[in-house]
Amino acid sequence: MRRFWIAAAAIALGLALVAVAVGAAQQTRTNRSELLKTERHVLKAHKQALRAAARRKARGLRVARAPSSPRDARALNMEVVAHNPLGDRGFNADVWAHEGYAYIGQWGFTDWAQGSKQRFCPSGERAGIAVVEVDAVDPANVTHRVSTLRNPPLTSAEDVVVFSQGARDIAVSGIQVCGGSRANTDIFRGIMLWDVTNPAVPVEIGRLDTGCCTRGVHELEVEQHTNGHWYAYATVPASEYAEEGSPSGYRDLLGRGDFRMIDITNPSSPVEVSDWGVIHDAGGPLGPGLGCDPDPVYGHGAEPSEDGETVFLAYWDSGFVALDVSNPSNPTYLRDSDYEANEDGDAHSSMYDDDRGLLFSADEDFCKGGSKETERGYGYVRVWDYWAGTKPVQLSTFRTPNSMAPTALGAGDYVSHNPWLVGTDVYVSWYSDGVRVASSANPDPNPATSEEILPEVAYFVPPASQNPVKPSQRGVLSQTPQVWGVVVAPTADAANGGRCATDQAGECLVYLSDMNSGLWIVRRTD
Repeated sequence: MRRFWIAAAAIALGLALVAVAVGAAQQTRTNRSELLKTERHVLKAHKQALRAAARRKARGLRVARAPSSPRDARALNMEVVAHNPLGDRGFNADVWAHEGYAYIGQWGFTDWAQGSKQRFCPSGERAGIAVVEVDAVDPANVTHRVSTLRNPPLTSAEDVVVFSQGARDIAVSGIQVCGGSRANTDIFRGIMLWDVTNPAVPVEIGRLDTGCCTRGVHELEVEQHTNGHWYAYATVPASEYAEEGSPSGYRDLLGRGDFRMIDITNPSSPVEVSDWGVIHDAGGPLGPGLGCDPDPVYGHGAEPSEDGETVFLAYWDSGFVALDVSNPSNPTYLRDSDYEANEDGDAHSSMYDDDRGLLFSADEDFCKGGSKETERGYGYVRVWDYWAGTKPVQLSTFRTPNSMAPTALGAGDYVSHNPWLVGTDVYVSWYSDGVRVASSANPDPNPATSEEILPEVAYFVPPASQNPVKPSQRGVLSQTPQVWGVVVAPTADAANGGRCATDQAGECLVYLSDMNSGLWIVRRTD
């Protein structure tokens, strides 16, 4: 045992020294080398909006200010139940609902193009995963914050999942570097776990450091495998980006892929059991780089099947990749979806319908203009018959009118983000288009085309709100709706048997997180 610890310490020291070498090899840190895709887009787009506002002001023109009243929300077959601004902290990320509580993550990054480099990384009392109690019987009157899950300084905790393990409730979150360089090994990155059996008194119980020199875990899902173990199906984007000075030649010093399978059965001692990447496991990208952001080696999201034996990876321009993880220590490639040559790609996230074998996917394409060779419009949702023939077959799409608008719409991001399936209804967080709901009762309404758009049955767009971040930091987000995540959960009403099915939509609460205005809770009225 003593020899093991000596060896482990030597390896850790060696990797730390390598990280220093990697940092030295890239002394000039840039937003392109440090930031993830969405962060670069947000920073660029909204600095442009600020400059446009300054030009209007200089010309004596009125600079519009965003409304803040819930009455300014727009909705179809949905109504507001409650709203919690989370202390106007800003930088709100994904949302999860569990046993009457909402958990809202937080994002952030370092702006390497500006002097105040860490101004976009939340810190102090504003940082962490907000825990909000929601009285399902009377949520409009009883919705208040009870605690915060604290992540380490200089980090963000964007994605959070809460699950029940026996008598305990466990929260797990992906942790990323946001207040410094990803080559700084003093900054933790990986996953953290808390015991939230009493959500008002959360207790940190475990960590796993995913190592240098990526930013850390970006997205994750949790599922119990048929082998009885619980796993976090996690992604560490850009692990296989080429990196000067790295012993592996890639950003991840150990040469691992973007997908990581982590055993969290013992939440006090999580263990990475395997990894997978298109470079070292598939032999290279599974498709060409496409559109405005050509990148077929960026693994963004992971969606497990209900039995935990299959995982669907959102791999940007390489499409949606299915792996067999029936043996968690040995992921094997099954198949992947393909984009057409004139499409923009950008596979971001998905949700799998186990009963019908359908994959509902979202593309995070911020490139509105397209080109002569690429379709115009923002990213949208696709429905795949994933196991048809030798390749997944696209059956239909879902788009919003704004995402298809032929000309630029000014401020705002009319891009699909994260899907959430309830029965045959798919709820999608859509940034400035709020949360949209489409019916997939007939997933292939026109077999003659794969571009047929599913019917929209409901939507909610929260009011535009002032970015609550202080003036010196206000260049990071526009004063528009910015819905990051959506989840749907049953109310305490026993009439629905604890289920949240399409035909009982009125008895389900819909939780959505707005990056500016906080937590919104709405309900279907149809």
